[in-house]
Amino acid sequence: MLNTLHIFMIIIGTESRTPIWKPIRLKESEIDKNKSNPLPDCLVILGDVPIFSERGKSQVESHLSDYGEFLPFISEFGSFYAFHLLEQINALDEEKSEVLRFKSSGRIKRITNYVFKPDQIANRLLFKIPQHPTILFVTDEFVSLIHGSGLQGFDFELLWGG
Repeated sequence: MLNTLHIFMIIIGTESRTPIWKPIRLKESEIDKNKSNPLPDCLVILGDVPIFSERGKSQVESHLSDYGEFLPFISEFGSFYAFHLLEQINALDEEKSEVLRFKSSGRIKRITNYVFKPDQIANRLLFKIPQHPTILFVTDEFVSLIHGSGLQGFDFELLWGG
């Protein structure tokens, strides 16, 4: 049985999934059992995998196509597409960020305060970092794009004010 963790594991990483992708069926429990509410333009699985409706995809595809790929899902509720970001950038300023490290290896265990290198994220809409490759970060430009398009279902949290 397919669950959200399975979807997440398929989409994680930076290699293209298009050549091997077989559309996954979204089930009612994964979308919305309350039929009285319209489905949003974006659903999020595990906080990091955005799934766009057909309307959402049509609004952002021209802006996001340079960053990744849209992977289709099968659903009786309409067309949905997971957005898979295909690159990570070295944008985290580890010296200025607040990080907790594993004592044994020195690797980053958790980042409690993010500081990014402005030159690395300039002119980007979204990105992932190698220190935390499962989190999708978006810039103010992406937030403006979404708010300007009138798409529903997005919830942004400010992590850095640089």
